[in-house]
Amino acid sequence: MNWASRTTYSELPADVRSYGKAIVLDTVAAIVCGRAAAEVRELSADLLGPRSAGADSSQWRRLPESDSAFLLGLAASWLDIDETHFEARQHVAAHVLPASLVASRSFAASGADLLRAFIVAYEVSARLGRATDLRRDVMHSSGTHGTIGAAVAAALLSGRSEGEIVETVNVASAMTVASSIRTAAVGATSRNTYAAQAARNGVLAPRLVAAGVRGDPDGLMAVFGSVSGTRFRPDALCSDIATRYLLLANFVKRYAACAEAHPAILAAEQAMAGYHSRDLRSVEVRIEPSAAKVLGAPNVATDLAAHFSLPFLVAARLRGFGLEAIDAAVRSDPKVLSLMDSVIVVGDEGSHADESTLSASVSIKLSSGRTVAGSSNIDCLRRLGVMGETDIRDKFIAATSPIIGALEAQQMMEFVMSLEDQVDLSPLYRLVFDHEPFPS
Repeated sequence: MNWASRTTYSELPADVRSYGKAIVLDTVAAIVCGRAAAEVRELSADLLGPRSAGADSSQWRRLPESDSAFLLGLAASWLDIDETHFEARQHVAAHVLPASLVASRSFAASGADLLRAFIVAYEVSARLGRATDLRRDVMHSSGTHGTIGAAVAAALLSGRSEGEIVETVNVASAMTVASSIRTAAVGATSRNTYAAQAARNGVLAPRLVAAGVRGDPDGLMAVFGSVSGTRFRPDALCSDIATRYLLLANFVKRYAACAEAHPAILAAEQAMAGYHSRDLRSVEVRIEPSAAKVLGAPNVATDLAAHFSLPFLVAARLRGFGLEAIDAAVRSDPKVLSLMDSVIVVGDEGSHADESTLSASVSIKLSSGRTVAGSSNIDCLRRLGVMGETDIRDKFIAATSPIIGALEAQQMMEFVMSLEDQVDLSPLYRLVFDHEPFPS
């Protein structure tokens, strides 16, 4: 943890600092949108109820650190619009930013402090994911490495020493989640608690160390090498550190959908360019076989199930829905459901999915008898088919304006994108903790 504890904000490369702000912005959008979900609001009211004396249930600042971190992680995950990382095999920011926000507020951190902790902890979490051969047949990656990342962020922001950060990692290794992949496959929204538990445990870990709790010095190897994973490679954790930043190879989502669904949606859009959805007869989607197994079912029982259903996602997009968010109205739309039954997902060994790329092809039969086709390739290492900083800004405005207003969205975007110059972070805290407007 020498690099993590000693790297200052100014020592981070300029492109990493700039893109780090963009990912903070993107994750704030996920939190703002996710906290509007009924389940998040209900839990918030329940947690606040005994303490609030009738106060607005949106005021998460009234909650203990652990509860507010949990709610922020839950909101960040709820709509599945948060970024992800193919090489790290996890949603990194939805774990790390909630803990960073809670700790920075508790310890009166500056914007540069917050960004430094977020970026460094992102790297730690992503590198742990890269170094682990996860039991992907049974384990969901959320709640695993992100717990360590959240703990590192909280430790950095609370001013812990290098030795204390090491001990925080040891303790946090015992606080990771036994996160089942089945929850996503069956549409169980308990899947959204994985990042929430990680954020909560991450905030708690350095405080446990300060209280005298000690962890297993080989906790990372034990947990990621034989419990949640089958092999842990320390060399992959430390190689090219400070010379290559995994943050720059992440994937920012365009849609409220599983990342593996994105190339298929884009391919379907390409195939149908110039045609109307009423001309559709059937759709065949070809993707990598393991992805087809997870995404092939026409399941719309819950919003989360819809995020992992390519028949639904392709049908909804071709029927004109934007997929920035998915709710009961979209899931029950009769035109979407009728087309969904005509979408077939096929596992294709020729389709590619590895630590940096995804691909898909789509073949659509029209009522005229004609067949149209489309294909899409996403390459995060070469930044092909991925969203850049301008796209992320546009996504933030589009996603948050309906909730907080266009002026508020613009002001918050400008605030976050100049975060390193901010000493008083209360405008950001008012939004994410209390859902209050930007100060005039």
